[in-house]
Amino acid sequence: MRSPFALIVAAIAVYGATINYVNGQAMPFRSHLHPEAVTLSSERNWISPMQVKAHLAQLHQRVKKGAKFNFDSLGNVGKLMQKGNETIHSMIETLRNAELEHKASINAVTSETISSVCLSHIILSLGQLLQLKPWAFEMFDAFGKLNDGIKWGNVMATGNFDQCVAIRATENPTSPEDIFQGKYCTVLLNTQGMMTSNATSAEFREAFIRNSIQRNTDFHSLFGPHQNIEKLLQNLPRIAKTGDVQLQLNSYYGSMFPSFSGIGFGGCFPSSCSARDIEILVDMFATNLVSLAFPTMVSEQAVSTPNLFAVLDCQIQGEKKTLDSADILVTSILSAILIVMISATLLDWRIRENPEKWTNIKKDLGVQTLISFSVWTNGEKLLSTSRNSAAIGCLDGIRFISMTWVVLGHCFLFSSSAVWANGIRAVTEMTKDFTMMAVTNSTVSVDSFFFLSGLLLTYISFRQLEKSKGKLNIVLYILHRYLRLTPALAALIVLQITVFRRLGDGPSWYQVESIAQNCKDTWWINMLYIGNFDSYDPGLQTNCIGQAWYLFCDMQLYVLSPLLLLVMYHYPKLGYFSLGAIMLGFWTSPIVVTVVNDIAPVFFPSLASFLDPKMIDFFLKSYTQMHVRGGPYVIGMALGYVMHKLRGKKFNLPKWAVIAGWTLATGSALAIIYGPVRYFKFDSMDSPGRTESALWSMFRNVWTLCLAWVVFACANGYGGFVNTFLSWKAFMPLSRLTYCTYLLSVPVQTMYQAARRSPMWMDYIQMVYLYVAVLIISMLLAFVFSLAFEMPFLGLEKVIFRPLENFDIKTVLTVKIPREEKEEKLPLEEHGIEVELNEIQPQGTTNPSFVNQ
Repeated sequence: MRSPFALIVAAIAVYGATINYVNGQAMPFRSHLHPEAVTLSSERNWISPMQVKAHLAQLHQRVKKGAKFNFDSLGNVGKLMQKGNETIHSMIETLRNAELEHKASINAVTSETISSVCLSHIILSLGQLLQLKPWAFEMFDAFGKLNDGIKWGNVMATGNFDQCVAIRATENPTSPEDIFQGKYCTVLLNTQGMMTSNATSAEFREAFIRNSIQRNTDFHSLFGPHQNIEKLLQNLPRIAKTGDVQLQLNSYYGSMFPSFSGIGFGGCFPSSCSARDIEILVDMFATNLVSLAFPTMVSEQAVSTPNLFAVLDCQIQGEKKTLDSADILVTSILSAILIVMISATLLDWRIRENPEKWTNIKKDLGVQTLISFSVWTNGEKLLSTSRNSAAIGCLDGIRFISMTWVVLGHCFLFSSSAVWANGIRAVTEMTKDFTMMAVTNSTVSVDSFFFLSGLLLTYISFRQLEKSKGKLNIVLYILHRYLRLTPALAALIVLQITVFRRLGDGPSWYQVESIAQNCKDTWWINMLYIGNFDSYDPGLQTNCIGQAWYLFCDMQLYVLSPLLLLVMYHYPKLGYFSLGAIMLGFWTSPIVVTVVNDIAPVFFPSLASFLDPKMIDFFLKSYTQMHVRGGPYVIGMALGYVMHKLRGKKFNLPKWAVIAGWTLATGSALAIIYGPVRYFKFDSMDSPGRTESALWSMFRNVWTLCLAWVVFACANGYGGFVNTFLSWKAFMPLSRLTYCTYLLSVPVQTMYQAARRSPMWMDYIQMVYLYVAVLIISMLLAFVFSLAFEMPFLGLEKVIFRPLENFDIKTVLTVKIPREEKEEKLPLEEHGIEVELNEIQPQGTTNPSFVNQ
């Protein structure tokens, strides 16, 4: 007796040879159609009922006459082919009768009709398939078929993308005109009937939460070790729906959330069919087939529900070739920047060739502005390894290593939402592997940047406050940071909207297109650094650059810092108390958020947690919020103040204290990284209990304290080989690329995953190759990106604002001069003029976090 699973596999195999023809996206239909197929109405792009009736009747007779095969000579294979042939005939008859009898609706549940053009071309394709016409056979061959290893996660049959979009349907090979093109569409199982091709993100979230009530039971019934096949089929709709909705949330949030990629297939359809046409057709045939084949194994709700399948995206060859106004504008701007960079580099070269001749010209404001775009000058700054004596050398190594750790975590995190042949199995095993904890628990790497940002902000600001006698221009303070961060971020947003979406195509390219649309709608929210404010309502779709949440938090903390800095400078005792109170508040906030929302304190990247609605709550209410992530920043500010006070002084520690400090810091850091391993075996993002939640909510602050010891020890001569390694000058140019690498690494990976034509096998070797490739490509692009969009604007900022920073109504002369060149008494001082010495610092040696402060 055949098992139920074998029966459904066989049914889907026959079914896949027929109904997988249903997917499309609305577009103006071609006017030069085959005369026997259809003629268009000039007003509505629909054909008349009489034309449809005559055309379908003629097609039906031709198909019946031309479909004579000797299936008996092929044995069992022939019998299977004969069943497929009969199924195609039945489909043609059903479609023909549905339209010829003028039924009010093809889909009795939704009361929606299919366009006559699409219906005619579907029937034509099926008829031509029976006659083995090359283009019709290629359409069938391009469809995604039932995959091997479904239990291990090979649930997305991608088909052949390039073969599909290259199809041109013609009456004969020598015909000069096409009837229609091939359109590749991604179709996902959507059995709860709440996701359509035009649904909103709020609807997706509501459906996701509503369909996740049985998430654990349903999930294990499908992929558990002792699954019951009948229960598998009954629960498959709910499981598929959960994955599909989560995938939709990915597209709305820039692939920020990992997910199960969804159960579905890539299909090849006539370009005349809209997405809704295809959903109705697939619903009709799928529900009839499943209800007839398995009347007792699939619930009536699943069979009778509309929108059984959802069309996620469709692509046609050549549809992206036409440039819109935004593309033309961006192309013009990029061309202008390139011309300016070339001109500036040539001018810079001429000045360097004969500096004496150009002495007066170099002082011209226009020349200085142009030189800011010089590839030569900016390249020297990026690659420089000269370090100021006051710089904290170990920060360069910490910054670069933290950036590579962030990219490593992103590679594994975002890969979970891509199409893999064994995604479910691989994610399940990797997330429970103790040796993988440094990857799965890599989120603390971002806390390192919060720490570095707070440290350098305080360390540099107090030196500036001393020089300005406690004065701080708040407007210039904020504008300075905004101009340091924004040009590169703005360039990325513009490229996402226009250039990136045109760089490729593929079965999952809708992810790139969705990010582009989000950026087009919400660019201003990102430019104001408030993209995490409205995250409690996913319907607002505020996050077009998923990784930019860090920049939002960092900017918000930076804007709030001046008040604390001024209090600490002018009223030290009150400042110490305020710093302690703020630190306590930031340490308490994660505990409150975790307990109140009943969510896990640590990100648990198990497969089941990806389907848990609390995953969304964890990211939106905890992970990306400034008041939850501010603890490491304030710890950095405290250490920056201590480092400022100890500058130029020798701080002596007994040997036992040094040993104890390194032992405690190392042990605590390892416990933070590897300690949560038992939580990673959970199947949800539920809180493990209030006591444990409160304890683990402190883990980011504990990690930061460990890092604070490393910096303190290295800066005061107790770092040993650790300081030697972290202060290696090779890290200096690499650390200057961290900001742009952070921005670009996610788009690089997203485009690779979206363009991939077929599922790949996920294992450790594959992921290492992916990580190394993404890291190297991102850093190479970051170098170019920095030369074009970061370094020039840093130079412009100095040209524009340095005079304002140095201006004072007092009779004080500020002289930029290396300290080591100071004599016993400068000539100006002999005349009673006060001279303030500023140490010259190479560009980028004191950049807090990703970018220069």
